[in-house]
Amino acid sequence: EADEELLDAVVTIGHEVRTLRPCSAPAESWISGKSPALQEIQKAYQSGRADSRPFTPLLMLVTGRLSTDRDGSEFGAAYDTTFTATRLVRALSQTTC
Repeated sequence: EADEELLDAVVTIGHEVRTLRPCSAPAESWISGKSPALQEIQKAYQSGRADSRPFTPLLMLVTGRLSTDRDGSEFGAAYDTTFTATRLVRALSQTTC
């Protein structure tokens, strides 16, 4: 879509954590629970870091929209931006950008 971005970003998922930090930005964003690609991202995250410690970041290439609207969820409200992921392009084996 025209308003979507293609981002390489570090993703971290765990208990009370669902964040994405674009390689081109210093701040993390909350991944919206309404993201069409959330389940696919979670599956890729789990399989990509199967032998790693909890909360180990994983580099992914994703498309979606970054918004300054705060997520209304309990944990998402702590982040200044929300990312609505529309598609997982690829999960990489790297943990950093």
